[in-house]
Amino acid sequence: MHNAPPSIDTLDVDFFKQVNDRHGHPAGDAVLREIAPRLRHGVRDGDTVARVGGEEFMVLLPGVSEPTALELAERLRAAIAHHPVQLPDTALPVTISIGVAVTDAAEGADAAIARADKALYAAKHNGRNRVVLAPP
Repeated sequence: MHNAPPSIDTLDVDFFKQVNDRHGHPAGDAVLREIAPRLRHGVRDGDTVARVGGEEFMVLLPGVSEPTALELAERLRAAIAHHPVQLPDTALPVTISIGVAVTDAAEGADAAIARADKALYAAKHNGRNRVVLAPP
């Protein structure tokens, strides 16, 4: 769907502070170094993955329908959840929560990001390790 508006995913690592507190900041850094390539590998050519701060990432998905946006987000979630991060002394299970906003042609980027963020917080509030679609 080349004419579809872009979708925006906001995501972050669930319980990341606990990773740092229990295993130390080098372990938290290792988690981020492991997650970033998994995210890049899980998107299509032309999609953009960016770390926007701490354990937070954003994915821009140009020209996708709502079902495709949800399918891609679920694929990213599963790519993290199904493969623990190997630390020197343990395999650390890691999950992510994702908020998805399919943009409206008249909507600005800031409004779409705000909707995706709201959906991310709903994913966290409803148990983490899940994808939530923002309402239009």
